[in-house]
Amino acid sequence: DLGDGLSVTGQFTGAGGEDFDATVSWAYISYDLNDSWTLLAGRQRIPFFFYSDFLDVGYAYHWIRPPVETNVSVDSLDGVQFRYQGSMGDWDTRVQVYGGTSDATTTVAGASVDIGLEDALGAVFYASNDWLQLRATHMVADFFFEADGSTQTDSDPVGVNFSGLAAHATFGDGFVVAEYVTYTFDDPVFLSAWDKYEGAYISAGYRIDSVTPHITFSTNNQSLEGFAGSIDADEGSEAVTVGVR
Repeated sequence: DLGDGLSVTGQFTGAGGEDFDATVSWAYISYDLNDSWTLLAGRQRIPFFFYSDFLDVGYAYHWIRPPVETNVSVDSLDGVQFRYQGSMGDWDTRVQVYGGTSDATTTVAGASVDIGLEDALGAVFYASNDWLQLRATHMVADFFFEADGSTQTDSDPVGVNFSGLAAHATFGDGFVVAEYVTYTFDDPVFLSAWDKYEGAYISAGYRIDSVTPHITFSTNNQSLEGFAGSIDADEGSEAVTVGVR
C-alpha cells in the first residue's frame, strides 16, 4: 500500500513439475480513481474462469485443483483493467473491462512452441448476495501459435472468441458450483486443428464440521476441422471426481 489510493501487487509461483522455476503471475500497480472505480496496469491473471483470480490459492476451493475443463495455456495478460464495484439492491456487483497482450511457452508433441494473444479485449460481470454468486465473461483476441511451419505467427494470428458462465450457490452447509466455457477460432488452429471447444462441470459438497465430501461431474468437447478438409470430427471426454477435503 503506497497510500493515496495507490498500491502494488505481485505474485510469484513455482511448480515442482517445472523445476520450481519462478513465474510472475501478477505484477501490477493499481489506483483508486474513486470509491467505485479502480485502474490496474501491468501483468494480471486473465479472468477467464470463476477461480482465475485465486487459481494458485488451493485453500480457496474444495478440490486439489479445479477441473481441467476450465484450463488454458495462456492465462496472464500484460495490459490495463478498469474495475467497478457497487451494489444493486441486495446484490454486490463487480464489472471488469480489460485489454492487452499475452504470450507463453508450451510443449506440443515434444517441441517447444510460443503461443499468445494480441489485441485482447474482454469484460466480466459478477453479482452476489448472501447465498448466490453469478458470473459472466466474454473476450475477443487474436491468437498466435508459433511452431515450425506455422501460418499463425504473431504477424498472422487467428481470431478467437471466448465466453463463460458460472454460478455458486450455498444452501446451509451444502454448496453447488457450476461453470460452462466455450471458445471458437475463426480458422482451425495449426497442428491441433481446433475449431471450437466447450467445457463444463458441476460440483456439489457438504460441510460436516471440518470435513467436506464432494463430487464433480465434468465434460468437454472439441470440434476439429482439418486443413483442406482433411479432418472433420468431434472429440470429447467425461469425468467423475469424488473427494474429501
